[in-house]
Formats: sequence, structure tokens, C-alpha cells
Amino acid sequence: VLLTRACSSDGPSAWDILVQRAANAAGGADSSHVDPYAALVGPLARQAAAAADDLLHDLEAWSMELQRHSPEDWNECINVLVQCLVHSDNRQRPAA
Repeated sequence: VLLTRACSSDGPSAWDILVQRAANAAGGADSSHVDPYAALVGPLARQAAAAADDLLHDLEAWSMELQRHSPEDWNECINVLVQCLVHSDNRQRPAA
């Protein structure tokens, strides 16, 4: 909720910011990456960025736990996430 409130109306959505942040974290500390939180505005921006980082940190721990103890469930979870990302990407592309 904080992240959604801190997004500007003409900027990226909270989902887009989370996906970009997760992708940047997976790629390591590279200066060529744009700060996904740069688009946040208002008094909640800093708090929203910290909450998003906390969420992603928790998700990482849960994903490692699931990978170790239930690899089949992990594969199913990743399949659902990939389908969501593909569906999201298809919605954003203009029709040909």
C-alpha cells in the first residue's frame, strides 16, 4: 500500500517498481542500473522504498526455504510467476 501511494500518477506502477528492483538485485551492484525508487514521490517515498526492500528480502528467504525443502512446489511457484510476468509484458505491448 505504501508503495502504491508513493507512486506518481504518470510514473511506473508499484508492480513495475518491484519487478525492476528484484531484477536489479539479481544482477548485482552495477552502476548502469536505474534506481527503481527514483520515481517515488511524496513524504512516503523513503518509507515505501524501505518496505519494498523488506518485502523482497523476506521473499528471498522464503524462496530459498521452498527450494530446499520442496523443490516441486518451488518449480510450480516459479511457473506461476513466469506466467504472470509474461502476461504482464503482453498487456504492455502495443497491438501490431
